[in-house]
Amino acid sequence: MSHRVLIVDDHRIFREGVRNLLQQGTEFEVVGEAADANQAIALASKHQPDVVVLDLMLEDSDGLSAIAPIRAHSPQSKIVVLSMNDDEVVVSHALQLGARGFVLKRASSEDLRLALRAVEAGGIYLSPEVSENVLTGIHTTGSRRRSIAPGLSNLSPREFEVLELVVEGKTSKDVAQLLNLRVETVRTYRKSVMRKLGVNHVAGLVNLAVQAGLLRKSSKS
Repeated sequence: MSHRVLIVDDHRIFREGVRNLLQQGTEFEVVGEAADANQAIALASKHQPDVVVLDLMLEDSDGLSAIAPIRAHSPQSKIVVLSMNDDEVVVSHALQLGARGFVLKRASSEDLRLALRAVEAGGIYLSPEVSENVLTGIHTTGSRRRSIAPGLSNLSPREFEVLELVVEGKTSKDVAQLLNLRVETVRTYRKSVMRKLGVNHVAGLVNLAVQAGLLRKSSKS
């Protein structure tokens, strides 16, 4: 019996490539394609696919915000993220929201097939590079946090990097360039950091950074 797949990506040529890849043989059946979150939710509700292959950059929103609505409209669907972004925070967030797999777009075609098979069998699948990045982020950032204020220990690795750059006076555009992220993504991280630390302005972040020993007051004078 074929695994029924919904492809969600904002680039038509990429959707067609994934469709052609998956339809080589009888193991997978592509039941629909969507370019944005609204289409994805509607098609998931209509077709109830076994697996949804989801990009993180869509025409009307980011793919992460589409995970919960898709799962709500098609509870049995397993979601596999297919993305260029290998940031360990993004991967962790996707899994927390309910994704069962995370595959890089630069991975091999067999990597995607392995992911679909794994999640259909009830497992979780991460591309090898993704797994390595997640583990590296946990170990390196964890060792650094043990020597700083406890209030910062609940920040993710990427959030911690964004915090350090923001308190140094970097703008969201600066941070985006330094960390190779989109400006909108940096702003999302900033909001998350402020929420977790209980502050609502950059000055509050700076004060916390000073107290934690991450920044000396003289450096901002």
